[in-house]
Amino acid sequence: ATGATGPTGPSEGLPAYGGLYHSSTQLVFFTAADTYVPISLNTQMPAKNVTFGTNQINITQAGDYEISYNVLLNTNRAVTVGIGVRNNGVILPATRGSQTMAIDNTTGLSYDGRLSASTIITLPAGSVLDLAMAIVRTLPTGLDAIINGNANATLSVKKLN
Repeated sequence: ATGATGPTGPSEGLPAYGGLYHSSTQLVFFTAADTYVPISLNTQMPAKNVTFGTNQINITQAGDYEISYNVLLNTNRAVTVGIGVRNNGVILPATRGSQTMAIDNTTGLSYDGRLSASTIITLPAGSVLDLAMAIVRTLPTGLDAIINGNANATLSVKKLN
């Protein structure tokens, strides 16, 4: 005789993941110092158990997530840029970073910096994540800021539990 069916074993792979990137060059416009502006992320990566909004990843399952981002920014002025992932419009402290743009004569603009981070954080269901940056302390007149396309602006999440 066949006995009762046992419990389902663990599933393979991550329970939830997803990401966004920007597929073409984008200009970033800052209106005031220390004011975060969202980065455009218009192309979806493969996903499982997350959804997407405009430039946003929507978390549908509570849990511990690895959040990663990467931005290569070019500017025409030496500025310090702050960056971070926002959850429902509020910067998550564990994702916040900053960098002063370094001189680089290989681009059309004079200064560049790669801002990237990866952290693990507990998120509730209903979290809406986006990537945002600000010019720290002083916004110079005539600032041009450019993020080139594809892997130069990415945001991804992976549920770990």
